[in-house]
Amino acid sequence: MRVETRESVSVLNGTVLAQVKQQGTSLFAAGLSVFLLVVIGVPVAMVILMSLRTGFPGEDVPFTLANFVTVYLDPGTYEILLNTLIFAVSSVAVTLIFTVPLVWILMRTDVPFKKTIYVLLTIGILIPVFLRTIAWIILLSPRIGLLNKWLQEVLSLTEPPFNLYSITGMAFIQGVSFVPGAFFMLAAAYRAMDPSLEEAAYTSGVGKLKTFLKINIPITLPAIAAVMVYLFMTAIAVFEVPAIIGMPSRILVLSSLIYSATSPATGLPEYGMAGAYGAIMLVLGLTLAFLYVRLVKQGKKYTVITGRGYRPREIALGRWKWPAIAFVFFYLSIEVFVPFLVLVWASVLPYLQLPSAAAFSSMTFKHYLEIPLHVGAAPFINTIILMFAVPTATMILSVLVSWVVIRTQVSFRGLLDTLAFVPHAVPGILMAVGLAYLSLAHRDVFQLDCLRNSYDQ
Repeated sequence: MRVETRESVSVLNGTVLAQVKQQGTSLFAAGLSVFLLVVIGVPVAMVILMSLRTGFPGEDVPFTLANFVTVYLDPGTYEILLNTLIFAVSSVAVTLIFTVPLVWILMRTDVPFKKTIYVLLTIGILIPVFLRTIAWIILLSPRIGLLNKWLQEVLSLTEPPFNLYSITGMAFIQGVSFVPGAFFMLAAAYRAMDPSLEEAAYTSGVGKLKTFLKINIPITLPAIAAVMVYLFMTAIAVFEVPAIIGMPSRILVLSSLIYSATSPATGLPEYGMAGAYGAIMLVLGLTLAFLYVRLVKQGKKYTVITGRGYRPREIALGRWKWPAIAFVFFYLSIEVFVPFLVLVWASVLPYLQLPSAAAFSSMTFKHYLEIPLHVGAAPFINTIILMFAVPTATMILSVLVSWVVIRTQVSFRGLLDTLAFVPHAVPGILMAVGLAYLSLAHRDVFQLDCLRNSYDQ
């Protein structure tokens, strides 16, 4: 009897302990959800609020739909929306043209120097897009582009052969910058493929290219579709390339239009108009996020075919090895080597010029030595703070959310997973504008209260 009683008490204590732990986990997950909801929801709410008001932040004005009427009745809005869609579609197309062959070459074949290529792809992620954009401007600008100047001299051309200031140029730079991220997203699907399908095609006399088009791509189509939607969502929200290349040539997209409305060169900022433009981006982003989540869930229905005897074997490229290496080197050249060399070349010259004996003799480190005199230490300190603070905060939140979603049985963990993904659907420029509007409104209200208090006294 005593043994049974002790066992019953132990079971009861274990049950109570499990319930307490579950309640604690649920409470922690609820707090985390509330925190994410506030961090994400407040800027979005500010964007919606400012789209329904006119005037400056903090002014006591009634709600109105005037901003939406002005924006949606303007034919220019739809031209800019069309520019945005063309830019996004073209960027995704450029990305896939490079990414899918790269993934197949590195994941499925015996191409040499794989570890070195992986490292260089990672470096491609680390190079900021705006630096790469500046490098390509130095190369392909119709006025100062080194490559254009060289081709004009060699071929005796009266006009520069390339013009980077176009939607095509914007899409090329943005699409190339997306490749490393897309590569690592698709790598798992290609790595897990059963090589027996390819071997069956080769045994039947089908060539490697046709096998790639008829077997590899169809099998991984769900993964490719998910990556396409993800990149399309990202391309709609990006700002660096449209700002550096598009705005000087008056090729506007939604992100640059929002920036122009809140930081006009002349006149006063129009936060209401920016909010109305932002509503378009918000609807597009959330719609694409919903489609992405659906594709990821449906992708689970498609299983990359494997069997009990599955062994990841590499395909021998044979005479195709050198063309494959050439393709990889071409991509790495336009992604890493060329931008880096161009930036270094421009930085050590007193003025931009083509390579020559005179140019090499005039190389100097003057620009590097004068950096502290021009900008001081503040930009470096701010950069270091951001380098450590942003990744640290991001990783802490990501680990906590991942632990709750993957390792617990909290009933609303799906909601938490969705909340963690929403920031990618909300463009960063909208988050920034929403927070700026909140800050300005709070400051103006505070100043108004101070004026009232001083008047009353």
